[in-house]
Amino acid sequence: MNFFVQRLRELQDEVKSIKDSEEYKRVSRYGNAWIARNAHSDEEQRDLASWQMLKQQLDALEAQRKDWVRLIESTHVQQVKKKDTTRKDYKREMAVRSQRGIVNTIASQLYADYDFPILFEDPTFGDVLAAVGFYNRNRICKYFATKMNPDCKYTKREGTIKDLENVFTQDQWMYLFQMHNYANTKLHRSLPMDQGKMTVVVENELYAPETIRGIFKVVMKTKVEIDVKNAESL
Repeated sequence: MNFFVQRLRELQDEVKSIKDSEEYKRVSRYGNAWIARNAHSDEEQRDLASWQMLKQQLDALEAQRKDWVRLIESTHVQQVKKKDTTRKDYKREMAVRSQRGIVNTIASQLYADYDFPILFEDPTFGDVLAAVGFYNRNRICKYFATKMNPDCKYTKREGTIKDLENVFTQDQWMYLFQMHNYANTKLHRSLPMDQGKMTVVVENELYAPETIRGIFKVVMKTKVEIDVKNAESL
């Protein structure tokens, strides 16, 4: 952008230089049409030629100036759009991490009360859903339908934790299930690729560009440029 602005200033300086010149001031007071009608002497003919030449130079510089203005405006718009997209992506990622934190905090609190089986060192909401037997929305709906109508069939799966399903209402379970699935989908998705380039952001403790590029080189089927960024530098 600085180069574009500098070039625009140079064009503006060239225009100013021509308009400030004594020759331009002398011939411009007549105007092209007046000189064309009244130029009879040699001096007047020279004034006409000089005016036409200066006018052509100014017209050419003005055309260039307009082109550079359009280019600067277009570049600025693209940069604003890119920043806006980056800002929206950042906010979206923040929301996803926050939502993951919400369901995992709930899982930790429930684990303290119900001591259900967990797959890893820390409980997750996936462990909660497994412990309660709510593997999908239909099972949530069926369980609460059974509470309202005993004739509805709902078979509890072996190993489910007693009374855990009654901690929340049906709407609350459905909401948490949706939040859990959304966060899972976003966090477990592959990195986006743009024109053969992939951007990777890692914490400072894991910042090892060549190691990361080497790993991707092993698994990627096509040649991909890996741009590795340190989170602390952003």
